[in-house]
Amino acid sequence: MVRKIIYKLLSRRKRTKNEGLISKFLLLVTPLVNLLERLGLRFIFDFVIVHSIRVYQKYLSPRKGFSCAYSKLYKSSSCSEYFRQTVKAQGLQKAIPLFQKRLRECKLANITLKERFARNRFKNPPQP
Repeated sequence: MVRKIIYKLLSRRKRTKNEGLISKFLLLVTPLVNLLERLGLRFIFDFVIVHSIRVYQKYLSPRKGFSCAYSKLYKSSSCSEYFRQTVKAQGLQKAIPLFQKRLRECKLANITLKERFARNRFKNPPQP
């Protein structure tokens, strides 16, 4: 039953080539968020998401070996911290599209940082 619902949700919408795992997950969660919103139980899901992000920030993020490109380029908070703050302030339903936009911006920041690194590497080659 659950598989059929997930399949219908995924097959109804238009797929894009550059859609990431997080965006796919957020699109699956959106109907659940809408249901909890109608039932007046949004705070439960918001609480779970905020604390899940804290667990990610404390235990997983330091061990993954790289950091948020957006925060490095613009010297602001990381994408996970931005999402956590947005969920706390506006709720998950409004935070999802904002977070997806932020992830696209982070991807562009990553490309920018890679280009800068490549340009600086060729500009100043190591001395023998």
